[in-house]
Amino acid sequence: MKRQPAAPGTDLPPGWPEEWRGVLSDSALCTAGSRSIYDRALDYANTSSIEVSEEDPLPEPALRAFVRGSELYQTEIWIEDDQIAGSCSCPHAEEGWFCKHQTALALLWRQRLAAPPSAAAAATQANRPGTGRKRPLSLAGVLHAQDASTLADKLLELAGRDAEWARELHRWKKLQEAPADLDTLWEVITDTLEPDAEFLGWGETAEYVRRASGALPFIAQARKADPEGAVELCMDALRQGWSVLQRADDSDGDISGLCAELGAAFVATLEAAGPLPATFGDSYLALLEEDPFGSFDTEQAECALGPAAQARLRERLAQRWQTLVPPGTEGRPPRDFDARRWITKRHYLRQLERDGDLHEALVVLRSDLTVSAEHAELIAYLIDHGQPEVALRQAESSLLAHPRDRQIESEKLRALEHTGQFAEALVLTRSRFDRSPGLPDYQAVLKAATAAKADLPALRAELHASLVHREHEDLDIARRRHARMKPLGFSPYAALESPPPSAPNVSLRVEILLSEACRDEAWAAVQPPALCRGPLLHTLARHLRADRPADAVTLLQRVLRDEMRNAKSPYAEALALVREAIALMPPEPRGRWLADLRAEFKAKRNFIAGLPAG
Repeated sequence: MKRQPAAPGTDLPPGWPEEWRGVLSDSALCTAGSRSIYDRALDYANTSSIEVSEEDPLPEPALRAFVRGSELYQTEIWIEDDQIAGSCSCPHAEEGWFCKHQTALALLWRQRLAAPPSAAAAATQANRPGTGRKRPLSLAGVLHAQDASTLADKLLELAGRDAEWARELHRWKKLQEAPADLDTLWEVITDTLEPDAEFLGWGETAEYVRRASGALPFIAQARKADPEGAVELCMDALRQGWSVLQRADDSDGDISGLCAELGAAFVATLEAAGPLPATFGDSYLALLEEDPFGSFDTEQAECALGPAAQARLRERLAQRWQTLVPPGTEGRPPRDFDARRWITKRHYLRQLERDGDLHEALVVLRSDLTVSAEHAELIAYLIDHGQPEVALRQAESSLLAHPRDRQIESEKLRALEHTGQFAEALVLTRSRFDRSPGLPDYQAVLKAATAAKADLPALRAELHASLVHREHEDLDIARRRHARMKPLGFSPYAALESPPPSAPNVSLRVEILLSEACRDEAWAAVQPPALCRGPLLHTLARHLRADRPADAVTLLQRVLRDEMRNAKSPYAEALALVREAIALMPPEPRGRWLADLRAEFKAKRNFIAGLPAG
């Protein structure tokens, strides 16, 4: 078990402001980085991996050190905006993350702050580079200087002391032996796909996939040696990949990509195995129902099954569907009933589509109209299979059961267009825009008006007038809502109270104007005190910078002010805005503005450090 560093007590170090009480707590450090980064940082904090080089006292305390990881990294931490902040020369920190080296240094800092002053000072002096110790060579340099025998002995020593090292080396050994028989290949593939932890956090998945991808060449080898036997092997590998995926933070999609590669290997193995026996249709259906993410091309896979297995698959899907049709008055179905029904329906319809059995497909769709999305699915199927008049009647019936449902309305619009009823389509698109205006609905109205041969300029003016009217209505509603709110008074949450809105928000109108390349109208709309979303102001600035650079700079400065309200280190977006603005400014105002920024944001050290010179 890892030894936890001693957490600071409730007392603050002498002279520290009250606002900094929890700035070095476990929760604050997990928030700055992540829980997994914090856990890895404990290893550094509990060893001699950190060499403190310098410490700054109040009023701007900071700690600098060299932290030994795979290389020697220069790391610094400080307090900024009542939160822990820092920098590090490691790749993870250079991408903007609060890394394990910064977290480890913060853990060491709180230990030093809790220690007697003389002890902390002595530790600083003893650990300064050049005070009794030379800075170490890089790990890579040392390893490359050794001969093979020395490295092998060292690896065996590490494997003897650490079970994880031993597992990794045994796995590597199996990969080098290149087994030939199917059973051994199966064992190697299973072992290669096995993760080293029950749950893989973000940042650990890439390393797992790098190692687990080593199974793919052995799957290819198994396919070459025994294609039919390798089919079961591939199915087992897919299930193993899905199991890992459901026990991981796969935000970057690394494991999903691995599952897709395993799926492609499975399809290739089916094709190599040739027509399979009828009983395989049962095994294949079980695999389909387990696949949570659509990891392989089902059409290509089923073409490779052969006639007997395909027939068994269709038979089993029809039987399964009959058992999963929603009960009438027989009580509530099990919790996972809807999910199983949806999966079976999706695969059964695909089979019916392949067989050209339109009648049975419509029976399936009409027997399953429990929610509005299933109504929309039926209407879409009718349109896509050449029955737009029937689809239109179905849409009108479905809207009686689900009034104003967006999906059903969208399919009704398609049916109206397919039957040439363009005036009715214009009425419906205008109704949708009036209820809930947005750029797609605005464009749909103009498209329908074009098809109906309506007066486009007059309609456009009418739509923009309705947007201006809605902006002022929304402002009045927001003001009345604010007036009804009870004053928060003196409480810890008083800072959350916001002033009443003072101007309309023109963001939607500006988005529409930009989509029409009406930059002058957009510029007029965003003039203060009008409110507008930052990304739209930024887009407008880019439209103006070629021939109206001063106006573009004004907008970029406005976007920067909004960005800096909530910006955190390393301020990448804010600094990019600064660079974009000064590229459009003459030297004299550029220098004045940069000086103003340095004065206004002097407490934000990473932002100041990243500002361009003069």
